[in-house]
Formats: sequence, structure tokens, C-alpha cells
Amino acid sequence: MKNRLLILTVLLSFLISSCKKEPAVENPDPVIPDPDSLIVEEDYFLFPDSALWIETRSYEEGVSHPYYDLWFYNIDTSYFYFSGDTTLSRPTMLGYDDFLPEEPHLYKKLFWVRKNYRWNLPEEIPDQHPGTLTVTTGYAAFLRQDTATRRVYIVPNSDYFHSYPLEREYILYDFSLKTGDTLPFNAWNGFIANTYTVDSVITTIINGKSLKTYKIYQNHYYYKGTVIEGIGGLDSFLRSLGGKLVYFRGKGFEYHSPDQK
Repeated sequence: MKNRLLILTVLLSFLISSCKKEPAVENPDPVIPDPDSLIVEEDYFLFPDSALWIETRSYEEGVSHPYYDLWFYNIDTSYFYFSGDTTLSRPTMLGYDDFLPEEPHLYKKLFWVRKNYRWNLPEEIPDQHPGTLTVTTGYAAFLRQDTATRRVYIVPNSDYFHSYPLEREYILYDFSLKTGDTLPFNAWNGFIANTYTVDSVITTIINGKSLKTYKIYQNHYYYKGTVIEGIGGLDSFLRSLGGKLVYFRGKGFEYHSPDQK
């Protein structure tokens, strides 16, 4: 009996001691790094998979008619975003007689949606009439980004480009240029021989990100423009239809045109 009592006492002491809570240790909250802090400056020029460009342009156009002239006012809003990948082999054009032989590369497919509102003037006044909406979609181009050269290359697609040689690759952006550098034969100049020169390189702060900004000009300041790394041209991302960039969503930041806020 005494042995049984001794055994029960030992077991009870063990159970009590095992049920005692250890003193609480205060664990600090885990440090979750800010995704933006993982972006190094040399990668800002890259366009992320989630990038979105929105451009607008307004213009008038007339059509001759045997008895009267038709006159239209248009407002276009274009959306560009990546939608899948593809592999293409195209020669890289660096000049009229200067090119690299074609070889396969992986490209991002740049999808395009255009919403066009048109008013027949003077019968339809934009402030008083909703206009006629036409929606156009397709693949505007195929882009690849070379981290070694800090260049963005483009292969135009016929859904968007109608007058340029399509079966070639061109330089769309070169984010390695410095003040005074002349851009090579590329997509900025509409695939023709106009020369663009970097007038200055400054820094623009967008959502806390320091982005290189290129002030460029063409033909002795006949044309002046602005290009921001990681965003592209502020007057037109693909530099083709003469639109104006009003919104961009990038890697950890957003851009809004100053007159659109």
C-alpha cells in the first residue's frame, strides 16, 4: 500500500510539474521587408510584368466629299500592358546598313486596347453629345529587356504599326546614355534617320524612387521630349501616334501626369 501511495505521489508531482507554464518570452514581431526596398537602382529601368501605360490624344480630321466636307473630332485613350511571352528571331537594326543577325529571344507580348470617341462636327458637339465609341484591340509590339546593355528592344506588330518595317528588332529605349550621347538608329525616331541627342540627365523623385530622367531633342531642338527610366516617354510610350502618357503603374510606384491629378 505504501509503495502504491509513493508511486502515485511521484506521478502526481510529475504531472503538476509538467503542466507548469514556462515563463512567457516576448518574441518581437517578424521583420517583413518592404518590397520596394528590394528594388535596386540599376533595375529601375526594367518594365515589370504588371506594368500599365495609359495614353490619351485628341485630334481633328477632315474628309473631302463631293458636296460637303466631313469634319471629325476624336479623343483616343490607349491602354498598354503585358500579356504573355513569345519567342521570336529577328535581325537587330542599329542603322540602315548596320544590324546584328537574327537569333531567338524571349519577348513580352504588349497588348493594346484603344477606345476612340468620335464626334461629327458641327452637328455633334463634344460637350453635348456622347460621341461614337469604337474599341480596337491587338498586340502592339513585342518587347525584350537587356539588363547588360540597359536597352529595351521592340519588334513592332501590324495590329498597331502600319507603316514601319515589322520583321526587324529596333532599340526602343537605351537607359545607359549620358548627356551629349546621340541615340542610335531606333524606334524613337520612327525608324528613319532623324537624330536624337540627350540634352541632360536629371533625377526625378516618384513615390520615393529616384529615377533617371532624360531630356532629349531632335534636329537642333526642333523636337524636345522627356523619357524616364522604368516608365518611358512622357509624350508617347511607343513614340508612334503622338499621344501623351497620363498614367503609369510600375514596380513599386505610380506616375500621374501633373495635369491629370
